Amino acid sequence: FLYIRPILKHILVPFLIFLDILIFPFIIFRTWQFNPDIIYSNTSAENSGIFLAKILGKKHVWHIREFMKNDYKYYFIFGEKNKSRLINKSNKSIYVSNSVLNAVHEKNDEHKHIVIYNGIDSGISELSKLKVDLSTPVFGMVGVLDSAKGHELAFRYFKSLLDNLPNSKLFIYGDKEGGYKDKLVSIANSLDISDAIEFKGFVNSQKEIYSSIDVLLMFSRSEGFGRVTIESSLYGIPVIGYDNAGTSELIEDKQSGCLFYDKDEFISSVSFLMNQKNYNTVRKNAFNRSVLKYNVDLYCTKVYKTVSSL
Repeated sequence: FLYIRPILKHILVPFLIFLDILIFPFIIFRTWQFNPDIIYSNTSAENSGIFLAKILGKKHVWHIREFMKNDYKYYFIFGEKNKSRLINKSNKSIYVSNSVLNAVHEKNDEHKHIVIYNGIDSGISELSKLKVDLSTPVFGMVGVLDSAKGHELAFRYFKSLLDNLPNSKLFIYGDKEGGYKDKLVSIANSLDISDAIEFKGFVNSQKEIYSSIDVLLMFSRSEGFGRVTIESSLYGIPVIGYDNAGTSELIEDKQSGCLFYDKDEFISSVSFLMNQKNYNTVRKNAFNRSVLKYNVDLYCTKVYKTVSSL
């Protein structure tokens, strides 16, 4: 019932099946002791919940939060079509965006498949005043250092951006040390932009992160939802995001952020936001939209309604 990397797929399948057979009776027994009304699987990577529900005669809800294949290069060992069929065995399935829903199912069932955007609790009730010197903008990327987040492409686009905004900075927030960070440092050196890029490491305070940047860059091509996009918006920091997957659903281009598909569109988006009037309008729209559509109360209400309907 596991996702595994393709290179190990055929080697590990017999071992994984044996391990599942060995452990599963214990899981069934403990679940039977607990006797839940509903079994709730909170990720697409976990598959045992649906089997438990069928064996014990319980209702099942499956909450799909990510693109396993696109984000992590993980594949369901029996194929993606069978994964879709398995999810359809649930009484209800919830998806964090329409993009994730469409990636899982070729045909949608509006009675069983429900899109509920995540709710973000920032503790911010009103948009703070912000003075920004757009002649020396600070751009930021927030999240784990991983190739799926698009840092390498961002560096190349940022080099072109420096031709028009030579005093720009790019802050990289992320908690993953190792080979990929070394690769990014090497790329920055080869592009001769290392002086304009700062690796900030892991910072636990959202306020500290978003108070240090003027524009968030979202270069991931397959964000299921894009939590940092909403976090940034709630702090009044405009987002320039790659026009695909969940990011496209969270941003209204030139209204509550900017979307791009290539370097020219990226540079155009930056130029748009470097106009003070545009910048102020976008940050206000982004804040209002995020507070309205992606708040925790709305999220909890919709999830509770879905579960209660069973």
